[in-house]
Amino acid sequence: MQDHHIDDTYYFYQIEIYSSETRSWRLAGDPFLAHVNTLFKYGVFCNNAVHWISAWGHSLYFNIGEEKVKEMPMPPLPEGWEERRYVYFGSNRNHLHLVEIYSPPTTQFDVYEMKSDYSEWLVKYRIDLSEIVAAFPEVVRIHYDPSSLNYHTFNMLGPKYNRPVHNILCIIREEQDEDSYMVLHIPGNIVSYSFKDKTFRKIRDFVPDYANEDHNRIHGSAFGFRWFEVFQFVESFCGV
Repeated sequence: MQDHHIDDTYYFYQIEIYSSETRSWRLAGDPFLAHVNTLFKYGVFCNNAVHWISAWGHSLYFNIGEEKVKEMPMPPLPEGWEERRYVYFGSNRNHLHLVEIYSPPTTQFDVYEMKSDYSEWLVKYRIDLSEIVAAFPEVVRIHYDPSSLNYHTFNMLGPKYNRPVHNILCIIREEQDEDSYMVLHIPGNIVSYSFKDKTFRKIRDFVPDYANEDHNRIHGSAFGFRWFEVFQFVESFCGV
């Protein structure tokens, strides 16, 4: 993707597509304008399109078949908020999902799902993680007031461009919707949460590369990892 700076807020961008057959790049579609805080690095592929959220301004998606960039509608911001505060954005089984948290308690929130025609986001699941907090008190960031949005690690954001730090790892849509679930990172553990019966179970525990519980809980380094990214497995004949 090429960019052209026009001011301190917006850039013109141009998408390029690489062909593995010709081993060459070509321009795709027309140049488009996007806010500097559009998270191009964290795009989500779903339904033959790549989607990007902007903390400010319009969110966008690139329809690969049409080679067009279009505006992606977003849920309205609550009164008093100017910056979008999302903590999860991803896809599974051709469904696009979004989680935003703007008020306490941060253990209770909605999971949005985009309609197939991109007309709006609908509330797909309503979440209450209170029992997980009771079972894993380490998710509480003890130096914050309980009324703070940063009190639980579920709502942690990165320091730049409103980037989430992936405590919500993924939303899994099964063939039978009642079997769908959410995968969460709890400091030292990976936990699944059932949308149907609101129960949870530990999938795996692990030891971080610096396991100082007091430091993590006070300073918010709940992961205990210096770098942390999560990717879904995709079967492929290509070597990695």
